[in-house]
Amino acid sequence: MEANNPAWLRYQHLLQQSAEQLRTASDISSLLTLSRQLAAQRLAIADTNAADIDTTDVLQHIAALPAAAQPAELLLLFCQLYRWPAKVRQLLLFAGYCSTLAKHLPQAAEHVKLQPYPALLAAKLLHKLPQAAAVTTLLNNCYPTERNIAPWQQNPLSLLLTQCEYLCRDTELSAQPLRQRIGLRLALTKSEYELQLLQRLLQPPRPGIELSDSSDLLSQSQFTRLCDANTKQLVLYLGQSATLAAPVLALATELNRQQQPVTDLRLALNLIGQQQLPYMLAEAELQANLQQLQQPAQVLLHQFSFCMAQALHLLPTLQLSLPQSRTLALCLCSELWRNEAAYTGGLLKRAAQSWHSAIDSRCYTQDDTCADRLAALLQHYRLQQWLKPAQHWLQSLSGNAVPRDSNTLALLLAWHSSLLLFTAHSPQTLQRVFSLAQQPLLLPADSDTWLQQLLAGSNCYYPLELTL
Repeated sequence: MEANNPAWLRYQHLLQQSAEQLRTASDISSLLTLSRQLAAQRLAIADTNAADIDTTDVLQHIAALPAAAQPAELLLLFCQLYRWPAKVRQLLLFAGYCSTLAKHLPQAAEHVKLQPYPALLAAKLLHKLPQAAAVTTLLNNCYPTERNIAPWQQNPLSLLLTQCEYLCRDTELSAQPLRQRIGLRLALTKSEYELQLLQRLLQPPRPGIELSDSSDLLSQSQFTRLCDANTKQLVLYLGQSATLAAPVLALATELNRQQQPVTDLRLALNLIGQQQLPYMLAEAELQANLQQLQQPAQVLLHQFSFCMAQALHLLPTLQLSLPQSRTLALCLCSELWRNEAAYTGGLLKRAAQSWHSAIDSRCYTQDDTCADRLAALLQHYRLQQWLKPAQHWLQSLSGNAVPRDSNTLALLLAWHSSLLLFTAHSPQTLQRVFSLAQQPLLLPADSDTWLQQLLAGSNCYYPLELTL
């Protein structure tokens, strides 16, 4: 950020003024007010596009800033590198300012043991304010290593807050260049998540395909062009990214009668065959685009969608190939990647008497534009016959009655079966769907046998670490 930028100068002045104002504040809620104002003002200043970020230059710029301004800039850098949604950035920055400024409140002096942990200090000061619930949750989950918080309980935004506090902590190392501080933490850390975060800061800009918007999975689609491409063009396209090539090579390995891993894309395409190629290309592109969203629960969502795909593949009346079923499942599950609530919690959440999965299907019923996005994906990837069943499936998630045609029942069965395996879903719901679908879909005698078949066929597991 240029030092003479008027917006930047106003922001710097507000940051200094906020610290001074809090030193004499009697009302703790002023910390929330000022932090929210700072977050809004900082986010209003234009930043470099994520694809063009040279972290070496940015880290040098951050190190030259006043100490109070450094944590927020590091948080923004991480958000740009991960390309997280605007609402997530706003909440994270809001929490970051609360952590940075809380020490200036007169009430902070009462909590001597929390002085070395500014995020926990801020959480302690704010915990009685109902309007601070969301930000207090993030602050309370900081410092997971010191507090022995299990990986499946760790919160991605809290991990970023903790990491930025480590790097900007006022110690004898704070005078050293930021890259040197990062290198020292890399050498000393015993935390897996910290290694991932710090290595990401030191990586060069990532070339390749970039989505123009995290909510639009079709803006850069090459699918239509590639369906008519020759083998050489397909090899060049798929070979540009390990993410694009992975599902193609994986399917070819499954189809290989010699039971040897397939590593050559040309051989993989020959094994898959022309008939299944469009769906294979669709699956590869969808997987790559969803991975670009860099959802912290990426592996969990991938496992869930794969389980749903396997359920569809196992239904004999549908006669769906693996590429078809996986493409269909990815289209329908894509909204889970866009769910902003997944950024503010761990992979498992503690309930009254058990643990609950982070998979939250409310995103399908709380967004009126969801149906249009799903329809666009199905239309684009040549799954037009699933438009009506998908519409009926969405209606059922909202509690509405749905037609009992075979395709709609298949989607309901695959969805509720996967939910039961991955979440604390009601078995009674699956039993009702199973009873309706048993005869038209030629299902086994009971739902337990069906679930055992699905488990054996999908080989899915529940990941316990976030993807950073």
